[in-house]
Amino acid sequence: MIGTLLKYRWKNILHQPLLFLMILFFPFVLIGLVGVGFFQYFQGQTEQIQVAVVDEDQSPETRTLLDQLQKEGALGESLSLIPMTEGEARKAMENGSTAAIVTIPPGFTNDLRHGENRPIHVMTSSEKPLASSMVTILLESGARYISAAQSGVNTVYHLYIKALDSREERSELLQQVIIQFTLFALNRDQLFFTEKISLGATVGWIQHGVIALMFTGFIISSMILQTIFNRTINCTIQERLIAMNVGSAVYVFSQFLLYLTYFSMQLMVIALLLSKVFTMPWLISLPAVVTCLGLALATASILSLTDIVIASPSVKMTINAILFATGSLLSGILIPEIYLPEWMNQLSPYLPWTWIYQSFETIITDNSWPLTDWAWITLFALILLVLSAGYGKIKEGKYGSVFFPSG
Repeated sequence: MIGTLLKYRWKNILHQPLLFLMILFFPFVLIGLVGVGFFQYFQGQTEQIQVAVVDEDQSPETRTLLDQLQKEGALGESLSLIPMTEGEARKAMENGSTAAIVTIPPGFTNDLRHGENRPIHVMTSSEKPLASSMVTILLESGARYISAAQSGVNTVYHLYIKALDSREERSELLQQVIIQFTLFALNRDQLFFTEKISLGATVGWIQHGVIALMFTGFIISSMILQTIFNRTINCTIQERLIAMNVGSAVYVFSQFLLYLTYFSMQLMVIALLLSKVFTMPWLISLPAVVTCLGLALATASILSLTDIVIASPSVKMTINAILFATGSLLSGILIPEIYLPEWMNQLSPYLPWTWIYQSFETIITDNSWPLTDWAWITLFALILLVLSAGYGKIKEGKYGSVFFPSG
């Protein structure tokens, strides 16, 4: 009986081939065009992030360090380091002209000479979360290289400089070594550029964009499919199914299988097209195919549950839109997790969309099989299916048929 009902639903879909193809491809084309437009716009409108620097140390080493940081290729393209007093910096932060204040404390160079690492204080603006996150990422990256330079300075100091008799000679040589090691550590344009990309999006911005395009287009398409073809069982067919004593389980699983087969086919086609357009062969690898099936499985189970619980098509679409939009945001699909607040990152491990994205990450970065994420996705879908069947049974007992909405 499940097969008969599934066949009937597919027949209704294929009787409208133009609509079928529009649902299949149009959301991806639309989102792709919008994405290209935004990309071109922001590429033309990119501005440096303004960062106020309060140098309370005022030593030749810190001035050299700041000058080199500003000249450093990748960092100089992203940040503009503006020397200010503390009062000027706070005023600039209040009026929104700077995204962060970097304060170099007094005695910073002196501590460095003695092998002590006094932290540089960074204050970021809560009103500019994306710019503040970028500042933090770039400065943390720079800090690792400065720390490496400090290790080199300490080694030279303890093995050679410390043994010199002349205090003046020790001081002069130490200053030269500090500058030399710092400049050497910062001479890393290509390496810094690669690191910045990996921290922004673990899989790289282009591959992250492709995943976001595939996921967002698929979700929009799935909600359109649910809304348009959810009324394919007309009153005559409903009466016939009731007379044949078709229960809630048959209805729920036929609906689920319709979604699963349609979504699986759609994702396979889209993954194949995207792999050719963006030259990403991993999209059609076996682990990626299984992950796409996992996405189809999770989405089919969610829509099956909302089908049986919510009667109104408009309410159903609204609830699904909120669920999918919130889930894709929290899971880092729309915006990489590094740019999200900490409380969002704490919620993301419990979402099926996170498991989907992590599966793609594992495939791309580790070239391995994300078995744990697949297991969580499968368990999630099974739980929702059980809930759908259980609610359908309650609905059937209350109204005599699963087809009579409970509102």
